[in-house]
Amino acid sequence: MIAYGTDVDKPPTAPRNLSARGRKLWRDVLQRYSLRVDELVLLEQACRTLDDLDRLSDELRDAELVVPGSMKQPTAHPLLLEARGLRTVFAAHLRQLGLPDADGPVGAAQPTQQATAARARWDKVAAERTASIIADADRAAADVARMTGGQA
Repeated sequence: MIAYGTDVDKPPTAPRNLSARGRKLWRDVLQRYSLRVDELVLLEQACRTLDDLDRLSDELRDAELVVPGSMKQPTAHPLLLEARGLRTVFAAHLRQLGLPDADGPVGAAQPTQQATAARARWDKVAAERTASIIADADRAAADVARMTGGQA
């Protein structure tokens, strides 16, 4: 289990053993967004996935991208496939966090406080609509009872 600090004014420090790039992602996200504990776990996974991608890139830097397959046929280096899978996982972590894509508009993801306020507004609208529907149903039932002489 990951233990994070309880000081709400200060973002939690980066988990141990992250590379410089993983720590930078951690800091950049937490400077802009307030995350719940479950979101911090996802952020850590994204940072570690980014680190793994960097290590694979280092391995592939001087490697042949096309290698002999099991039947000596030309085939893509297996680490290329692994890197593609890690990029997919990294993107999934970011999507789960609701963070904007690098090319996306600034502010595409809302900090938790803003998201909570928006949710409260929508919950209020939903409650008002529900109350209105119930009132309409009560009036309709009363109208039916009047028209049938109370024998509905």
